[in-house]
Amino acid sequence: MVVNGSRLHLAQAQQHYGTQLLPICLVVSPDVLAARLRQRGRESEAQIARRLERATQPQPEGCLILNNDGALAETVQQLRQLLESHR
Repeated sequence: MVVNGSRLHLAQAQQHYGTQLLPICLVVSPDVLAARLRQRGRESEAQIARRLERATQPQPEGCLILNNDGALAETVQQLRQLLESHR
């Protein structure tokens, strides 16, 4: 099962699910994120600036990193590889 959740709640999920949980954190470089947010047109420049600042925070301990800078197909392929390597 794949669940989209907040990094803020990861520690609580880890306590509950233990080693059954495989945390994967999706990351996007600031330039790509800014361009995507502006293209969507749903957030002001101030909101975008806050999102970019939040995106620079360190990833939680034990979280595998999935880069989402490229096309969706690339990200899905990387996700499959991560899952296969942790079977």
